[in-house]
Amino acid sequence: MMRIITTIIVAFLFIYYLSGCKVKEQEIFYIPHNYQGIIVVYFNCLDGKPVKYEDGFRIYEIDINGILRTQFEDNEGYSIESKYYYVLDDKTRMKIPYNSDMPFTDINIGSDDVYAFSRRYEVGVNTTENKKYSCINLIIAKYKNADSIFQLRELGLPHF
Repeated sequence: MMRIITTIIVAFLFIYYLSGCKVKEQEIFYIPHNYQGIIVVYFNCLDGKPVKYEDGFRIYEIDINGILRTQFEDNEGYSIESKYYYVLDDKTRMKIPYNSDMPFTDINIGSDDVYAFSRRYEVGVNTTENKKYSCINLIIAKYKNADSIFQLRELGLPHF
């Protein structure tokens, strides 16, 4: 009897936990060819790039400085899938693997391969406009260059 009660309580707590989880929309990041550094996407920018979808994915077209101001609302929640691409020309895209998509043993740390990694969501205050903002940021880099980019990000994100 105690086992049944425990199972019911655990099931209830699990369902309660899942009901609070928000699944965010799928995303595609289009990044300028050969860009390496910090990518920042600021949400809810009235003067930002308009909302754009492709096959059900949000489209984030990153500027050459690594920053995108978009009119999209923030996309906080559990990520099902995000994709990262270098834009080679109007029609050609080159996939950038996200480091959690592969076993660490498959990553050649000393190679010239570029990866997307260390994605995080942040909230802050824009002191110029005195309003709250939300953003996601991640790093696009070769593993051998990643430490220096991590250090730059810890000094503060580029502001819009």
